[in-house]
Amino acid sequence: MVNKIREAGIIPGLHFLQTHMGVKTRYVTHVVDYRLNLKRHFTLAKPLSKDDTTIYVEENPRGSVKHEKCRVLRFGGEAIYYEGFTTERPYCFTGCRRGHYDTYVTDHPLGEIGGILDVSEYLATSLYIDQRTSIQDEIAEHLAEAYNTGFGFVYYDGSEGATEPYEIYIPYSQYRVYNKLEKEPLFCEGAAKSHFSWHMLSGGNAFDSFRMDEFKKKIAEFPLCEAAEMAKDFTRVNFGWWRFAEDTRADIFEYGTSKVASWDCPISFGYRKESENHPRIDDILEVIKRWEEVREKHILTDADKLMLRDPKREFTMLINENGEYELTEYFQIEMPDDEVTAFSFERNGRSYVVCWHNKGKGTLTLNLGCDAVYEKELGGKNCI
Repeated sequence: MVNKIREAGIIPGLHFLQTHMGVKTRYVTHVVDYRLNLKRHFTLAKPLSKDDTTIYVEENPRGSVKHEKCRVLRFGGEAIYYEGFTTERPYCFTGCRRGHYDTYVTDHPLGEIGGILDVSEYLATSLYIDQRTSIQDEIAEHLAEAYNTGFGFVYYDGSEGATEPYEIYIPYSQYRVYNKLEKEPLFCEGAAKSHFSWHMLSGGNAFDSFRMDEFKKKIAEFPLCEAAEMAKDFTRVNFGWWRFAEDTRADIFEYGTSKVASWDCPISFGYRKESENHPRIDDILEVIKRWEEVREKHILTDADKLMLRDPKREFTMLINENGEYELTEYFQIEMPDDEVTAFSFERNGRSYVVCWHNKGKGTLTLNLGCDAVYEKELGGKNCI
């Protein structure tokens, strides 16, 4: 598989969550590994038999996890789901369902110490591992075995799910994997980083996806601001895992990619089969292509990058009469509905309007007070 990717001219990267363990892995089913992290510890105040559904403990469960999918205890190798708990003596967890995650149901003696498993609240399909144990090195060996087959870069996803203190165990978890890789990655990216991991990462603190109706605002509010801070550590921020949605427009991705280019940062976007049905898919991909080529050819000057960093200004990358890229500021025109998006810009003494139908095709009637208004290419004879 890796060879086929390379033969196609693409460098393959390995994306993993090194601080997580899936609930369907052998580290959980049928016996929970003792090295998976516990958010809180509890001591059995009474022996726990196989048929018991109430678990009596010495410590007060007040403040324990209430997220519906994350209420999971571990005693010995058994995972136990609980419905609730008491906060007055006798302290106990109630409505317990034994053998959660298809683990073996066993007896547990008085005084056995267990606790609440550290379940990731995102879909609750994984558990965080205890960075103070040997399990991270064990996982690192498995990941390195895969990477060493021919991958070229890595993404440390889920790095925020580390044991406290985070500033120690986030970079340490990354290093324990990094140390096992036979060939140094071309670049490494992390979902989170601390100051102590800047020398291992080309980029870190990647953002997830933003809704299209708030995309530009959130790009300005979060990754654009953080990019300036990341530059002080000689690293970059991933501006997000962008997704094609029904209301994705070319100008939305152009705003994002222009700000990305201003700080020489990366983006990631998901392209799925259903994306091909998007009416503006060709335009959106063209936007990404243009900005990537501009960056590859180092067309932007330092002055251009400073200008692009202004969150209140929007720019488009035109192709002029000579087939060259041309950076132009443009301004959105308020439209009566959300079916058409339009922008205006000035160029060489002429006024231009670029517009498109967001949901397919339609007819737009304009009252501009002049005869010839349409031109297909820049520099044509007909213009406003």
